Amino acid sequence: MATTETLFQLNLLDKRAALIQTDVLGIETETSTHGGRVEKGHQNYFCTFSEEIELIKQAEAAIIAGEEIISSLYAYRSVSQSIPEISLSDYATEELTVDEKAELAAKTAEINQKLIEILRPEIGKMVTLMGYVMNVINLFNSFVVHGCKRKESAPELFKLYFLDILDTLMKIDCIKDLKISLKKDFERYKRALGTNAAMEMIEETNQLQQFLDGSDPKKQKRYILMTIRDETKRVLDHESFLIGCIDLALEQLQDELYLLPEEKFKFARVVPFLLVIADGDVDSGKQGNIFKNGKLKAKEVQRFFQTNIVCPLHMDINLTLEPILHLAANYSLSKRDRYGATPSREACDMYDVELFWEPIRSSYADFMARIASALHKYRKYPFEKTVDDVSIEVSFDAYHLVMQGLRYLSSWSTILRQLLAWKFTHPREASSIPVEELEVLVDGSEYAQALRFNFNEDETRYVVDILFMIKSVAREMLQAQAVLADYLRFHIHHAVQQMIQGDLLPLLHRLDKRNKPILPTLINIRSMAVDWLNGVEKTFDYREYTRKQGRVLIKEHPARVVPPSSSQLFVLRMEIASLFDAGSEVRSAASVFSKTDLEGPDVELFESFYHASFFYPYILDYPRYVREITDFSCLWMREHFLEMGRSVQFPIDVSMPWVLTSCLLANAKANPLLIEKALYVLDIYNDAAAHVLHRMNEQYLYDEIEAEANLVVDQFVFLLGDEVYDHFKAIAASMVLDQGVRAKMEELKGTMHLRVTHPAFGTLLQQQSVQLLGRSVNLSYILTQSMMQKLHRDIDVAIERFEAGDARGIVDLHQLLKILRTQHALLSEYFRLDDFDQALHEVDESFSPTGFKGRISLHLGSSIATDLLPNFAYNVFTERFIPSPVAVRPKEYKKGPKQSAVQAAYGAEFFKAFDVAAKMHRGFFGRLHLETMAAGLDAKVVILPMIVDQLLKFVCDKLIDISEYLEALAAAIELDMRVPGHARMTSQEFFGYFQRKLLPLLGFDDLKPEVFQNFREVGNALALFKDLSALLQLKDWRDAGVLAGVTTLFPMAQREAQINPAKVIVDIVAQSRAREDTDSCAHSLAALDKVPVLIERQLEIMAQTFQNADDGGSVFRWVLGRLEEHLYQQNLTLEWSLFGQLDQQRKVQALQNPVDKYRAQMQNVYQTKSFARIWSQLVFLFCLDDEEDEEDLDPDELNDRFADDLEPTVVLTNAGEFGHGFVLAGTVLLHILKQKPAYDLLDVTTRVCRLMEYEQLHPDLAAVRPSQQPASAQPSPNLSLYSQQQSRFYSTSRKLHDVYRLVLQTMENSHEGKASYARSSIDRTTYKSTDLFA
Repeated sequence: MATTETLFQLNLLDKRAALIQTDVLGIETETSTHGGRVEKGHQNYFCTFSEEIELIKQAEAAIIAGEEIISSLYAYRSVSQSIPEISLSDYATEELTVDEKAELAAKTAEINQKLIEILRPEIGKMVTLMGYVMNVINLFNSFVVHGCKRKESAPELFKLYFLDILDTLMKIDCIKDLKISLKKDFERYKRALGTNAAMEMIEETNQLQQFLDGSDPKKQKRYILMTIRDETKRVLDHESFLIGCIDLALEQLQDELYLLPEEKFKFARVVPFLLVIADGDVDSGKQGNIFKNGKLKAKEVQRFFQTNIVCPLHMDINLTLEPILHLAANYSLSKRDRYGATPSREACDMYDVELFWEPIRSSYADFMARIASALHKYRKYPFEKTVDDVSIEVSFDAYHLVMQGLRYLSSWSTILRQLLAWKFTHPREASSIPVEELEVLVDGSEYAQALRFNFNEDETRYVVDILFMIKSVAREMLQAQAVLADYLRFHIHHAVQQMIQGDLLPLLHRLDKRNKPILPTLINIRSMAVDWLNGVEKTFDYREYTRKQGRVLIKEHPARVVPPSSSQLFVLRMEIASLFDAGSEVRSAASVFSKTDLEGPDVELFESFYHASFFYPYILDYPRYVREITDFSCLWMREHFLEMGRSVQFPIDVSMPWVLTSCLLANAKANPLLIEKALYVLDIYNDAAAHVLHRMNEQYLYDEIEAEANLVVDQFVFLLGDEVYDHFKAIAASMVLDQGVRAKMEELKGTMHLRVTHPAFGTLLQQQSVQLLGRSVNLSYILTQSMMQKLHRDIDVAIERFEAGDARGIVDLHQLLKILRTQHALLSEYFRLDDFDQALHEVDESFSPTGFKGRISLHLGSSIATDLLPNFAYNVFTERFIPSPVAVRPKEYKKGPKQSAVQAAYGAEFFKAFDVAAKMHRGFFGRLHLETMAAGLDAKVVILPMIVDQLLKFVCDKLIDISEYLEALAAAIELDMRVPGHARMTSQEFFGYFQRKLLPLLGFDDLKPEVFQNFREVGNALALFKDLSALLQLKDWRDAGVLAGVTTLFPMAQREAQINPAKVIVDIVAQSRAREDTDSCAHSLAALDKVPVLIERQLEIMAQTFQNADDGGSVFRWVLGRLEEHLYQQNLTLEWSLFGQLDQQRKVQALQNPVDKYRAQMQNVYQTKSFARIWSQLVFLFCLDDEEDEEDLDPDELNDRFADDLEPTVVLTNAGEFGHGFVLAGTVLLHILKQKPAYDLLDVTTRVCRLMEYEQLHPDLAAVRPSQQPASAQPSPNLSLYSQQQSRFYSTSRKLHDVYRLVLQTMENSHEGKASYARSSIDRTTYKSTDLFA
């Protein structure tokens, strides 16, 4: 924790981010001894159990050595398995010569010698193990002999160490039998040794053979257990001592006189072994049958077996207790059910973690609140070293707080260890597991059956939650050590002095009055641990004691925070236990009528002190025991299953830490609170690494743990990044999605699946220092990189999807980028991400601050120029572009991203909703798309300048193409198209006359695909300019309106005379948000008068804004001005002039007679190749359609369909194919060239329609009008359909003429328009002559 505080001080960690993992220790300096409780100094203390203490001292040394041997034996792996079998016996044939046989024998001997050298260290380990076991068995017999000698007076602590020795031996015995690798190496060594070895080696081999395999058939398994049983039988009355040990183990379990889970399991493990050792042979009769021995509490033993079915032995090795009894000769199989052979439902519930989860959560919440409150109090009121009621009470509370925490940790850890033992001993049947999953896990199928497939989802969640609570409590207790240490030591010192100086007084007083010989012994015991005030010994204070005083509460002793040593405490507890023992001298009456020296209240005090002092060593060094209790390395260790499966290592999929982690990630959406506990699961690797390095001393196991931990962390970060990214993506999509669409989608599905809550794993995302295997992992930094990579990927997917379609995809692109921008903003609350605009420009490849040609802009411009303009039909009424039924210039786009990538970019849950909403704008290109273009994708991608420039160049190029085609058409048209005698023609005759005149043009191959198409493309481009300009003008007016509202409507607060303009703006904004209503205009002006400088500046801004919103700021007018310049520069103004070429115009101007001048002008109008004349004839041809079945179609229906942006399904007309772009292009050119009046004069189509209208109004006059054309020359076209086509054309043209007349009038009055006219070098009177047609 000190390391973490240092990082905080150096500002390397964010204090706002909560730490959600335990304190991981590396190499540290220990402040307390971890050795035994009996030191060499015990010889300086007075003790009546010196012999027992000497045996206990030997037992402690044997137990410490046994722990190392058990770890080494558990981690043992076969060496011979990695050595290939080399056999030369196949080459030994009768054909070999003597020398060859000798050479073969020498090579064989050399190979065997190498094998012996390789395996000799392993054999040495086996010899060491065997020697240790034999020594400990002898020590075990010494305990039995001494215990039988003392009989019932044997100290309880002596028996507890006896149980420790037995448990150590049984662990070694069980692991040895399970380790096949030991026997493999020994057999390989034995074969290599042969029969020609030295006698010492042969003898050693025979001893190892007996130790590993057992020469006696009865000892082939459980050799150590059977050897102990045989040795114990030689001790007289050993049954009584062993039964006393069984009773002690059951009492310890019943009274919960243990703290560590391993201590509880120890008491449970030794009971069946003690029964086997105490049981005699079959022919020994009832006296040797332990199960019928009257001293054995059979009911309690049976109850124990019924409630304890399985028990952990070591790591992944577990014991089922009842089968051990089968080794007892007198055990009756017919009574197996009494000993739990068939577990009851109540017994199985002891291993059901679900039943314990709720109580654990309740205890956890209560304890965390208690320890937080206590630490706050202790930090606020520091420890004072004084012996008074307050200090005693506060220290007592601190002691019980730590004691309760240790109890909770022990109980919860025991539950998890028992659950794991149950799963290991009750694996899932292979038949109930899907075959395809087991086939993948060939190497770890047994392990997977026990763990991965043996835990359901709820059990996994409970395990993670309990693991989280254990680690959280442990972290709090470790952090509180510095605060609580003085209180704990003070309490223990005071409790010991209270027993020595106070609670022992009544007993000493009675012994002194009765002259008991045991008094000096008790006084010596007292002097061993007493701490007199000021060093003044109270030798005879017990004589001053009276019964009236009752219990003496001691406060007159030094205020120390130094507890008694482990030897003092050990000897003191042993002597106190001997006092209240039932057979002690002070509890025995001298006669029937006399009283005992130790009365009932005294017995209760001594027993209470004895039981409480059992936990003093744990409390004094509680950080060590907290780490030992919370060590869950067993969740990773799998050496036993590796031995069973003969595997080198299991895949990560069956590893318990990854099983728990993957479950958290898989259920992150269903249980988002669990994801924060993932780091506690990863802490299992820290536990396992610390265990194998500091206890097992096995580097190769650490390497395996490190390799798996690295892989798991990589997978965890990858999957966590996906979960976090998808979660924030869902939140962003939910915010961007139209509320109406969301409500409708949820209504159709009947669920609220499109509503996402904010994340519950924010703390996890801010972890900057995750301790793993001694390294600090900046989880936040790694996730930040992952988030940026995913954002870049989604931006690229969005742009790729846009590049795979036409310009209509700009709205989808904008919506997707809006989702990503919102997601970026949400993620920025937890991560230090790069700027979104920077990422967008990077993916868009638009790095230059002045460059407009990014991927988006280039594709949009290309799509508009090569697809939208040539292949879409514009509707002037709806102001939309729709795909033309026939693509004249089809464009192929590149292949887009995969559908799965697009769904991921939107979010899996929201893709369908956005797809449904997008169908409303995917069928056309209109105002919504232009708004997106004008906004430049939230004003971050510059699109508009490049698009305008590119389209303007496109239009100019197309005008050159049009001029070439019009020149060819003008050559094919008769110069004088005036109709002789047209006043007497009917509409049918008039129409037929022009149809015959223009009939050659219908055979022109490029009429539709080039002429009409080029006009359509130019018209579509101008329509795009027009709609875009109107949109921008509306935006300027909107901005002006907003500014006007801010400056004149919102009230400001009354302030002092001198007002800061910046503060005024803040007040305006704040008050506008706080209230919707407005005060009077006078009040507003009065407030604004206080800041005249600010008002003047705001008025200037308003004026400039309105000026920008005025006509002079129109993009469309600017485009028309550029087109006019282009026509002039390309000499098209003269070529398409109304009055012919320049020399013809000058001849007309030279005429003096006005009548001759007028006639000459009219002659030029009818005979020149002016644009108005050619356009009128193109319009006539445009209104003609080649389809013969058009008369079957109702013209009104066709007009309605086109007006509704629906493609005609029956007849494809020119209007349906080319749209209104054709009309728009001609109309604009007429107005730019000032030829609209001339067009009205020359417009044949309009004259035909007006004749038809006249004939419909006056049918009698039309019937008597004589025909001027021969009957054979009068065609009979479908004039009615032509009239309908012309009517729609006329309505469209009239609408456009009205618009452009106003536009061009504004241009003439503007500086830009005047400048363009000034550049003309021809006589201005030429243009003024257009007044003839007004």
